[in-house]
Amino acid sequence: MNDEQRRLACFGAQPEGTGPVLSSAASRFAHVQQAHYAQPSLPCSKPVSVAGMIYLRIGSNMRFALVSERILLTLWVGGLWGIGYLAVPVLFNMLNDRQLAGELAGKMFSITSIIGLVFGVLLLIGAIYRAGDKWTRAWRVWTLFAMLAFVAVSFFVLQPMMQDLKAHGLVEGSAQAASFGRLHGISSILYLATSLLGVGLVIAGPGGKRPSRYTL
Repeated sequence: MNDEQRRLACFGAQPEGTGPVLSSAASRFAHVQQAHYAQPSLPCSKPVSVAGMIYLRIGSNMRFALVSERILLTLWVGGLWGIGYLAVPVLFNMLNDRQLAGELAGKMFSITSIIGLVFGVLLLIGAIYRAGDKWTRAWRVWTLFAMLAFVAVSFFVLQPMMQDLKAHGLVEGSAQAASFGRLHGISSILYLATSLLGVGLVIAGPGGKRPSRYTL
């Protein structure tokens, strides 16, 4: 063992350890090394947090959309069944004046049709959005489209024709009365089809969620 090795051995064998000089240097080295390894994690935390915020926002908006769809669909379908198969029959049974009962029923059906047009458009837009690129194969989209088409035909075509016939007067056994009966029959079929399709949507529950690009 030469002199240099003996001095190093004695220096390392001190009770205080490596001494204040090397201890300070070692602590600084550890601090630098810790900072060196902690730095790469900082850039990664930002995109993860941003992705998490986007994911939570999408999930919150989707839950709100599904709840809104349930409310709109319930009001629409409930109104169809409540007015068409409860209020109107009771109205004709309670009123002796059938002309007045018919006018009141026509007003209620007109309001129901307007509600159906507004709610149907909103529901259809939501269904197309959630279906994404596969909306042409989504049965819910086509069901809502059929319901909306039935309401539009009844409101914009059949009801004005029926109102025009009633304005000219309906005499039992006349050609106008026969035409009114045919139009009323077609309108009743479309109304029943819309009501049944609405019940199918209610039973099936809310539509599936649109796939999200952001995953955690």
